[in-house]
Amino acid sequence: MSKSSRKLNKKKEKAAKVETRRRDAGLREQMKEQMEAGEYAEALGSLAELVKDNSYDPDLMYDGAYSYFMVGDYERATKWVDMVMDLAPYHIPARILLARLCILNEREEGALAISDALLAGSRAMLTEDQAQDLNDILEYYYRCEPERIRADYPHVAAFVAGEEEAAPVPEKPAEIPAPAMAGAGQKAPAVQEAPAAEAYEQESPAADIEAELRAVAEKPVSLQARIHIYNAFAGGYFYQRNYQAAQKFLEEALKIDPLDGESLRNMAVLCHEQGEKEKAQEFAAKLPQTDFLLLSALR
Repeated sequence: MSKSSRKLNKKKEKAAKVETRRRDAGLREQMKEQMEAGEYAEALGSLAELVKDNSYDPDLMYDGAYSYFMVGDYERATKWVDMVMDLAPYHIPARILLARLCILNEREEGALAISDALLAGSRAMLTEDQAQDLNDILEYYYRCEPERIRADYPHVAAFVAGEEEAAPVPEKPAEIPAPAMAGAGQKAPAVQEAPAAEAYEQESPAADIEAELRAVAEKPVSLQARIHIYNAFAGGYFYQRNYQAAQKFLEEALKIDPLDGESLRNMAVLCHEQGEKEKAQEFAAKLPQTDFLLLSALR
Protein backbone atom coordinates (compact mmCIF):
# COMPACT_ATOMS: atom_id res chain seq x y z
CA MET A 1 0.00 0.00 0.00
CA SER A 2 1.37 3.39 -0.97
CA LYS A 3 2.03 6.19 1.50
CA SER A 4 -0.77 8.29 0.02
CA SER A 5 -3.20 5.37 0.37
CA ARG A 6 -2.27 4.92 4.02
CA LYS A 7 -2.86 8.61 4.68
CA LEU A 8 -6.23 8.43 2.95
CA ASN A 9 -7.24 5.41 5.02
CA LYS A 10 -6.20 7.17 8.24
CA LYS A 11 -8.30 10.17 7.28
CA LYS A 12 -11.26 7.93 6.61
CA GLU A 13 -10.81 6.14 9.95
CA LYS A 14 -10.57 9.46 11.78
CA ALA A 15 -13.67 10.77 10.05
CA ALA A 16 -15.55 7.56 10.90
CA LYS A 17 -14.59 7.90 14.56
CA VAL A 18 -15.73 11.50 14.65
CA GLU A 19 -19.04 10.52 13.07
CA THR A 20 -19.48 7.67 15.57
CA ARG A 21 -18.84 10.03 18.50
CA ARG A 22 -21.32 12.54 17.09
CA ARG A 23 -23.93 9.83 16.59
CA ASP A 24 -23.38 8.43 20.08
CA ALA A 25 -23.71 11.86 21.67
CA GLY A 26 -27.04 12.26 19.88
CA LEU A 27 -28.19 8.82 21.04
CA ARG A 28 -27.25 9.57 24.64
CA GLU A 29 -29.21 12.81 24.59
CA GLN A 30 -32.13 10.98 22.98
CA MET A 31 -32.00 8.28 25.66
CA LYS A 32 -31.94 10.88 28.41
CA GLU A 33 -35.04 12.59 26.98
CA GLN A 34 -36.81 9.24 26.59
CA MET A 35 -36.16 8.32 30.21
CA GLU A 36 -37.33 11.73 31.43
CA ALA A 37 -40.54 11.20 29.44
CA GLY A 38 -41.02 7.73 30.92
CA GLU A 39 -40.44 6.07 27.54
CA TYR A 40 -38.25 3.30 28.92
CA ALA A 41 -38.82 0.77 26.14
CA GLU A 42 -37.71 3.39 23.61
CA ALA A 43 -34.72 4.24 25.81
CA LEU A 44 -33.64 0.60 25.64
CA GLY A 45 -33.70 0.86 21.85
CA SER A 46 -31.29 3.78 22.04
CA LEU A 47 -29.13 1.80 24.47
CA ALA A 48 -28.91 -1.09 22.01
CA GLU A 49 -27.56 1.26 19.33
CA LEU A 50 -24.96 2.66 21.73
CA VAL A 51 -23.76 -0.79 22.76
CA LYS A 52 -23.32 -1.68 19.07
CA ASP A 53 -20.77 1.13 18.88
CA ASN A 54 -19.00 -0.09 22.04
CA SER A 55 -20.05 3.16 23.68
CA TYR A 56 -20.82 2.39 27.29
CA ASP A 57 -19.74 3.33 30.80
CA PRO A 58 -21.13 2.68 34.31
CA ASP A 59 -23.63 5.56 34.17
CA LEU A 60 -25.00 4.43 30.81
CA MET A 61 -25.22 0.83 31.99
CA TYR A 62 -27.08 2.02 35.08
CA ASP A 63 -29.56 3.83 32.83
CA GLY A 64 -30.03 0.53 31.02
CA ALA A 65 -30.58 -1.33 34.28
CA TYR A 66 -33.09 1.27 35.46
CA SER A 67 -34.95 1.15 32.14
CA TYR A 68 -35.22 -2.63 32.33
CA PHE A 69 -36.44 -2.23 35.94
CA MET A 70 -39.12 0.23 34.88
CA VAL A 71 -40.45 -2.04 32.11
CA GLY A 72 -40.64 -4.91 34.59
CA ASP A 73 -37.77 -7.02 33.23
CA TYR A 74 -36.09 -7.59 36.59
CA GLU A 75 -33.81 -10.36 35.37
CA ARG A 76 -32.12 -8.14 32.79
CA ALA A 77 -32.13 -5.22 35.24
CA THR A 78 -30.16 -7.38 37.68
CA LYS A 79 -27.66 -8.39 35.01
CA TRP A 80 -27.05 -4.78 34.02
CA VAL A 81 -26.65 -3.71 37.64
CA ASP A 82 -24.08 -6.48 38.05
CA MET A 83 -22.16 -5.07 35.07
CA VAL A 84 -22.20 -1.60 36.63
CA MET A 85 -20.88 -3.01 39.90
CA ASP A 86 -18.10 -4.86 38.08
CA LEU A 87 -16.78 -1.56 36.72
CA ALA A 88 -17.78 0.80 39.55
CA PRO A 89 -18.40 -1.10 42.81
CA TYR A 90 -19.32 2.12 44.64
CA HIS A 91 -21.87 3.39 42.11
CA ILE A 92 -24.53 4.69 44.52
CA PRO A 93 -27.64 4.61 42.26
CA ALA A 94 -26.76 1.06 41.14
CA ARG A 95 -26.44 -0.14 44.72
CA ILE A 96 -29.81 1.37 45.62
CA LEU A 97 -31.41 -0.28 42.58
CA LEU A 98 -29.78 -3.59 43.51
CA ALA A 99 -31.36 -3.34 46.96
CA ARG A 100 -34.78 -2.86 45.34
CA LEU A 101 -34.21 -5.85 43.08
CA CYS A 102 -33.24 -8.00 46.07
CA ILE A 103 -36.54 -7.15 47.74
CA LEU A 104 -38.49 -7.97 44.60
CA ASN A 105 -36.73 -11.35 44.52
CA GLU A 106 -37.59 -11.94 48.21
CA ARG A 107 -34.00 -11.48 49.31
CA GLU A 108 -34.66 -8.92 52.01
CA GLU A 109 -31.50 -9.72 53.98
CA GLY A 110 -29.43 -9.07 50.87
CA ALA A 111 -31.14 -5.69 50.44
CA LEU A 112 -30.42 -4.80 54.07
CA ALA A 113 -26.78 -5.89 53.79
CA ILE A 114 -26.24 -3.87 50.60
CA SER A 115 -27.91 -0.81 52.14
CA ASP A 116 -25.92 -1.09 55.37
CA ALA A 117 -22.64 -1.27 53.45
CA LEU A 118 -23.66 1.72 51.32
CA LEU A 119 -24.62 3.82 54.34
CA ALA A 120 -21.45 2.85 56.19
CA GLY A 121 -19.24 4.53 53.61
CA SER A 122 -21.38 6.87 51.54
CA ARG A 123 -24.27 8.23 53.63
CA ALA A 124 -22.96 11.80 53.44
CA MET A 125 -22.78 11.55 49.65
CA LEU A 126 -26.45 10.68 49.11
CA THR A 127 -28.58 13.20 47.27
CA GLU A 128 -31.96 14.11 48.71
CA ASP A 129 -33.72 11.85 46.19
CA GLN A 130 -31.36 8.95 46.88
CA ALA A 131 -31.88 9.30 50.62
CA GLN A 132 -35.65 9.27 50.11
CA ASP A 133 -35.40 6.15 47.92
CA LEU A 134 -33.37 4.34 50.56
CA ASN A 135 -35.73 5.39 53.31
CA ASP A 136 -38.67 4.05 51.28
CA ILE A 137 -36.85 0.72 50.94
CA LEU A 138 -35.72 0.36 54.55
CA GLU A 139 -38.34 2.02 56.77
CA TYR A 140 -40.70 -0.97 56.81
CA TYR A 141 -38.03 -3.40 58.06
CA TYR A 142 -36.85 -1.06 60.82
CA ARG A 143 -40.43 -0.41 61.93
CA CYS A 144 -41.18 -4.14 62.12
CA GLU A 145 -37.94 -5.32 63.78
CA PRO A 146 -36.08 -2.34 65.25
CA GLU A 147 -33.98 -4.36 67.72
CA ARG A 148 -32.78 -6.87 65.12
CA ILE A 149 -32.02 -4.15 62.58
CA ARG A 150 -30.04 -2.21 65.18
CA ALA A 151 -28.06 -5.33 66.02
CA ASP A 152 -27.40 -6.61 62.51
CA TYR A 153 -27.55 -3.45 60.38
CA PRO A 154 -26.59 -0.48 62.61
CA HIS A 155 -26.11 1.97 59.74
CA VAL A 156 -29.58 1.20 58.40
CA ALA A 157 -31.08 1.70 61.84
CA ALA A 158 -29.33 5.01 62.40
CA PHE A 159 -30.34 6.25 58.96
CA VAL A 160 -34.03 5.38 59.24
CA ALA A 161 -34.23 6.70 62.80
CA GLY A 162 -32.74 10.01 61.67
CA GLU A 163 -29.75 9.63 63.96
CA GLU A 164 -26.19 10.69 63.33
CA GLU A 165 -24.11 8.26 61.34
CA ALA A 166 -23.34 5.04 63.17
CA ALA A 167 -19.76 4.65 64.32
CA PRO A 168 -17.66 3.61 61.32
CA VAL A 169 -16.78 -0.04 61.04
CA PRO A 170 -12.98 -0.47 61.35
CA GLU A 171 -11.01 -1.10 58.19
CA LYS A 172 -13.85 -0.35 55.77
CA PRO A 173 -13.00 1.56 52.57
CA ALA A 174 -13.09 5.33 52.75
CA GLU A 175 -15.64 7.34 50.84
CA ILE A 176 -14.97 7.76 47.13
CA PRO A 177 -15.98 10.51 44.71
CA ALA A 178 -19.57 10.36 43.52
CA PRO A 179 -18.90 10.16 39.75
CA ALA A 180 -18.57 6.71 38.23
CA MET A 181 -15.07 5.36 37.66
CA ALA A 182 -15.28 5.45 33.84
CA GLY A 183 -15.99 8.61 31.89
CA ALA A 184 -18.82 9.15 29.41
CA GLY A 185 -18.29 7.61 26.01
CA GLN A 186 -15.49 5.31 27.10
CA LYS A 187 -15.35 1.60 26.54
CA ALA A 188 -15.21 -0.72 29.51
CA PRO A 189 -11.75 0.11 30.90
CA ALA A 190 -8.89 -2.11 29.91
CA VAL A 191 -7.49 -3.77 33.01
CA GLN A 192 -3.89 -2.91 33.77
CA GLU A 193 -1.19 -5.30 34.82
CA ALA A 194 -1.06 -5.97 38.54
CA PRO A 195 1.03 -3.44 40.49
CA ALA A 196 4.04 -4.54 42.42
CA ALA A 197 3.40 -5.64 45.98
CA GLU A 198 5.09 -2.47 47.27
CA ALA A 199 2.69 -0.23 45.32
CA TYR A 200 0.07 -0.33 48.04
CA GLU A 201 -0.22 -1.13 51.71
CA GLN A 202 -2.34 -3.96 53.02
CA GLU A 203 -5.00 -1.94 54.80
CA SER A 204 -6.17 -4.69 57.14
CA PRO A 205 -4.01 -7.18 59.04
CA ALA A 206 -4.71 -10.82 58.27
CA ALA A 207 -6.28 -11.31 61.70
CA ASP A 208 -8.83 -8.55 61.01
CA ILE A 209 -9.73 -10.07 57.65
CA GLU A 210 -10.24 -13.48 59.25
CA ALA A 211 -12.45 -11.86 61.90
CA GLU A 212 -14.55 -10.22 59.18
CA LEU A 213 -14.87 -13.53 57.33
CA ARG A 214 -16.06 -15.22 60.52
CA ALA A 215 -18.52 -12.40 61.23
CA VAL A 216 -20.11 -12.77 57.81
CA ALA A 217 -20.21 -16.58 58.13
CA GLU A 218 -22.05 -16.25 61.46
CA LYS A 219 -24.67 -13.77 60.26
CA PRO A 220 -28.18 -15.25 60.49
CA VAL A 221 -28.99 -14.66 56.81
CA SER A 222 -29.81 -16.79 53.80
CA LEU A 223 -26.96 -18.29 51.79
CA GLN A 224 -27.71 -15.99 48.85
CA ALA A 225 -27.60 -12.94 51.12
CA ARG A 226 -24.28 -14.16 52.56
CA ILE A 227 -22.88 -14.42 49.03
CA HIS A 228 -23.85 -10.78 48.39
CA ILE A 229 -22.21 -9.70 51.66
CA TYR A 230 -18.98 -11.51 50.76
CA ASN A 231 -19.01 -9.75 47.40
CA ALA A 232 -19.66 -6.37 49.05
CA PHE A 233 -16.59 -6.82 51.26
CA ALA A 234 -14.57 -8.01 48.26
CA GLY A 235 -15.57 -4.90 46.33
CA GLY A 236 -14.34 -2.65 49.14
CA TYR A 237 -10.97 -4.36 49.30
CA PHE A 238 -10.72 -4.41 45.49
CA TYR A 239 -11.13 -0.62 45.47
CA GLN A 240 -8.34 -0.37 48.07
CA ARG A 241 -6.22 -2.58 45.79
CA ASN A 242 -5.97 -5.12 48.60
CA TYR A 243 -6.42 -7.96 46.15
CA GLN A 244 -5.45 -10.73 48.58
CA ALA A 245 -8.29 -9.80 50.94
CA ALA A 246 -10.76 -9.41 48.06
CA GLN A 247 -9.85 -12.88 46.82
CA LYS A 248 -10.49 -14.44 50.23
CA PHE A 249 -14.02 -13.05 50.37
CA LEU A 250 -14.78 -14.16 46.81
CA GLU A 251 -13.43 -17.64 47.52
CA GLU A 252 -15.82 -17.93 50.47
CA ALA A 253 -18.71 -16.84 48.25
CA LEU A 254 -17.80 -19.45 45.64
CA LYS A 255 -17.66 -22.17 48.30
CA ILE A 256 -21.37 -21.54 48.88
CA ASP A 257 -22.26 -21.48 45.18
CA PRO A 258 -19.48 -22.28 42.67
CA LEU A 259 -21.71 -21.06 39.81
CA ASP A 260 -22.90 -17.77 41.33
CA GLY A 261 -22.72 -15.20 38.52
CA GLU A 262 -21.87 -12.23 40.75
CA SER A 263 -18.93 -14.02 42.38
CA LEU A 264 -17.61 -15.47 39.11
CA ARG A 265 -17.70 -12.08 37.37
CA ASN A 266 -15.94 -10.37 40.24
CA MET A 267 -13.31 -13.11 40.49
CA ALA A 268 -12.66 -12.85 36.74
CA VAL A 269 -12.11 -9.10 37.00
CA LEU A 270 -9.91 -9.55 40.09
CA CYS A 271 -7.71 -12.13 38.37
CA HIS A 272 -7.38 -9.95 35.27
CA GLU A 273 -6.43 -6.97 37.44
CA GLN A 274 -3.60 -9.06 38.90
CA GLY A 275 -2.37 -10.06 35.46
CA GLU A 276 -3.71 -13.63 35.71
CA LYS A 277 -5.48 -13.51 32.36
CA GLU A 278 -5.90 -17.26 31.89
CA LYS A 279 -7.52 -17.63 35.32
CA ALA A 280 -9.77 -14.67 34.55
CA GLN A 281 -10.97 -16.36 31.38
CA GLU A 282 -11.54 -19.63 33.26
CA PHE A 283 -13.84 -17.92 35.75
CA ALA A 284 -15.65 -16.06 32.97
CA ALA A 285 -16.19 -19.36 31.12
CA LYS A 286 -18.01 -20.78 34.16
CA LEU A 287 -20.72 -18.12 34.07
CA PRO A 288 -24.19 -19.63 33.63
CA GLN A 289 -24.77 -17.24 30.72
CA THR A 290 -22.17 -15.76 28.37
CA ASP A 291 -21.35 -12.17 29.28
CA PHE A 292 -20.02 -10.42 26.16
CA LEU A 293 -19.31 -7.16 28.00
CA LEU A 294 -17.12 -8.98 30.54
CA LEU A 295 -15.35 -10.93 27.81
CA SER A 296 -14.68 -7.66 25.98
CA ALA A 297 -13.08 -6.19 29.11
CA LEU A 298 -10.94 -9.30 29.63
CA ARG A 299 -9.44 -9.30 26.13
